[in-house]
Amino acid sequence: MGAWPLPRAESPTDTPASDQWTKFHQHLDKALIEAQATSLRPGHACVLNASGHEDLDKLSLEQTRALMEESGDMRFYNHHFPLIFDDGVKWIVRCRRLRRDRPSYGVMRYVLDSEIITMEELRNAGVCVPRAYRALGQDEDTAQGPNKRRFDLYFFVEYVDAMEFPLAFLGPQKNILNQMLNSGRLTCLIIRTFVSSYAEQMIKLSRIHFDAIGSLHHCPNRGTIVGPMIDKMVGSHSKPYFHGPFRTAYERWTNTIDYQLDLVLHHEGYDGDPITCYLSLLDLRDLVEGWQELKNPEEEFYIRHCDSKADQCFTDPAGNIIAWIDWEWAAVTTKAEAFASPLAFRGEGISDKMTEWETLLAEAYVALGRKDLAECVRNARRYHWLEKLADPASGQICPPQDFHAFRMY
Repeated sequence: MGAWPLPRAESPTDTPASDQWTKFHQHLDKALIEAQATSLRPGHACVLNASGHEDLDKLSLEQTRALMEESGDMRFYNHHFPLIFDDGVKWIVRCRRLRRDRPSYGVMRYVLDSEIITMEELRNAGVCVPRAYRALGQDEDTAQGPNKRRFDLYFFVEYVDAMEFPLAFLGPQKNILNQMLNSGRLTCLIIRTFVSSYAEQMIKLSRIHFDAIGSLHHCPNRGTIVGPMIDKMVGSHSKPYFHGPFRTAYERWTNTIDYQLDLVLHHEGYDGDPITCYLSLLDLRDLVEGWQELKNPEEEFYIRHCDSKADQCFTDPAGNIIAWIDWEWAAVTTKAEAFASPLAFRGEGISDKMTEWETLLAEAYVALGRKDLAECVRNARRYHWLEKLADPASGQICPPQDFHAFRMY
């Protein structure tokens, strides 16, 4: 059956964006959050959402209006609130946004805990990830009722004093890269610095590996382990919530496609003619069946940022990455998939040719002595197509020409 059915109509999240924001704050325990943060920095008091003499609700509503004016709605999946200590240290409270299309509390808690653990592993490896802190006392099994626990989906993150690199608005699909590269030496250097810095971060990421495909979780007796794979395409409201871990990419992808086939049989997941959807997915499964590389056994698997629009990268004015945030949907996967070119470098479409961004990235890997990662970029298209064809997010099965393009690789 479908993974994420909508909550009942009386859900507190079934409201316009500004009302949703207000309800969220009415249920947040400001004193508790401040006490939790102080317990992580003993001897230092803090104030949540401090901004001059404005109180919490007023500031929150101002932030809501600013976002709505900018984008037409409350964007993204998280709220962020400043937390300021008495010695000037700043943290951010990263709270899951409440929406009618969000999965159950258990699923969201599972994803949040994995995000914290993933950030810890990356930071320990030297990746520019801000330090994350779990709020003490949060436990899915001891939460006091569904209404109360809905509002403890948050954790603390070090404040990042940097600027978001505007790659999400400079995608190659708009042909802006060539304009920027030709507009002057300074702009060109900033772009190349950013791409080189991105490559350096990915090389650091390549130094930590795991023994299976899935997502990172904490086991009391074993430390960090690879557990079920957090996946927007596959899941349920009951434990263990997701599928896996897997030993091969073939096992992972056939599991995903079989799940989509089951959705179609139950008239869920896709719009349109169910027979066409089912046959298209069977065709995709046959293509995966014939892809020998996916079946090859591997011993080392790597963390992948599964929403790699690159607006998660924060830089200094020169273009050097100094913070990489938002690891909500991170996963551990094969080397070929983990180091395939990110979505931001590929652009919205999938071209047969490498984009200028991808070319720069491959060149940066070579210059840094990692020809193997450059090959992952050059061979990324097949994985890009597979991910697109297996994703039911749009509610529409991909057109025949997309399946034909995938078949050509």
